[in-house]
Amino acid sequence: MPGSGLRIFIHVARRLARDFKKVYLWTPWELAFPRLKDSIIGDGYPDLVMAESIEAVKDECDLFVFPDIGYADLQMELIGRGKRSGAAVMPMSWRPCAASSWMS
Repeated sequence: MPGSGLRIFIHVARRLARDFKKVYLWTPWELAFPRLKDSIIGDGYPDLVMAESIEAVKDECDLFVFPDIGYADLQMELIGRGKRSGAAVMPMSWRPCAASSWMS
């Protein structure tokens, strides 16, 4: 699971941990000015294993969950390698009908 705004998804990882053997949590922290606190989001939960990167754990994972939009290229790469993704992959040009008037 993929910064500071993404700590709102810790509950998703912890819920998955109830039903899966092992749940890795990855939070992207690579920014122009990275902060230590962004690299340790989720650390300290006994039911989660922190992953340095998706690359480091992709061979031992069966399912990847992306609870927010983005990372479509990464998701497509993982799907292309036969991995399952727990999120719909939408192109960035996708626009919901209800919001099309203000997003155009």
